Amino acid sequence: MALPASFDGPLGRRIIELHVWTVGEGLRGTEAAPLFDGLCQRLVIAGVPLWRAFAGMKTLHPQWGGYGYTWWRHLNAIQPQQFERGDEYEQEVLNSPFGHLLRQAETSAGDGNPWLHLRRRLIGADAQLDFPNLKAHAAAGATDYFAEIVRFGKTDDPSRGTGIGYSFATDRPDGFSDDDLVLLKAVLPVVSLAMMTHAGHTIASGLLGAYLGDDAGRRVHAGAVERGSVESIRAVLWYADIRSFTALADTIPGPAVIELLDEIFETLTASLRTARRRGPQVPRRRNARDFSLRGCDANANLLPGARRRG
Repeated sequence: MALPASFDGPLGRRIIELHVWTVGEGLRGTEAAPLFDGLCQRLVIAGVPLWRAFAGMKTLHPQWGGYGYTWWRHLNAIQPQQFERGDEYEQEVLNSPFGHLLRQAETSAGDGNPWLHLRRRLIGADAQLDFPNLKAHAAAGATDYFAEIVRFGKTDDPSRGTGIGYSFATDRPDGFSDDDLVLLKAVLPVVSLAMMTHAGHTIASGLLGAYLGDDAGRRVHAGAVERGSVESIRAVLWYADIRSFTALADTIPGPAVIELLDEIFETLTASLRTARRRGPQVPRRRNARDFSLRGCDANANLLPGARRRG
């Protein structure tokens, strides 16, 4: 199913209209959720019988492995998701149609096709329910399923983005038409560029916030990068010694030490995560004994047992 020979017909005009709209959204820096919601709304207006649509991508973040956006016709809205890093998330991807397409991409590297896709009929004699999610969709009433991955670049450099996975399902008895699939294939590459406009900003702000602290990360991302620039802030050094840590570190494996420190650090800072937006920032743990709090409100209440000095 190739692009139409002429863009003067109804299908060609729909492709052009969606391209023009998507480029405008990308230039405005529209966030991924409203961008994908707007795409789904316009696909329905164009006659594509969407029942469910999904867009997902991996990200660079210490805690989150990826983001997802699901659109449902009965909700007429987007449900955003964050996927926590770990084996469960990775296994879920591997067992999905996206995992199949990624393996296919690895075996067909260099063939010049960055847009791999698959289609599965979910009912009738041609039904092929070879992935767990397809069985769930079929049981819920879906009849046809289309998935595509749009990859970025020729290498697996995650800093440039590894690509975006899309899936679309319909409950129309006859499934998607040829024109429906041509329209989807024609617009997904430009939609991916617009999505990555926001995703790149999200990745950068997330990494800066994770490793510099939310306040410092925001200021650096906003352009406070001139060498020698100085800003006065209120700060607290919080000392929290771990009893017998030296002996403990000498007797247990290194990864277990790191895991222990992470758990203790999360426990000590739990009360700060409920603070208001301008409350204390916890940019980093310096070692097993102390960490810093930045941007403390002069009138903020200290934790029970803490002492105000100076």
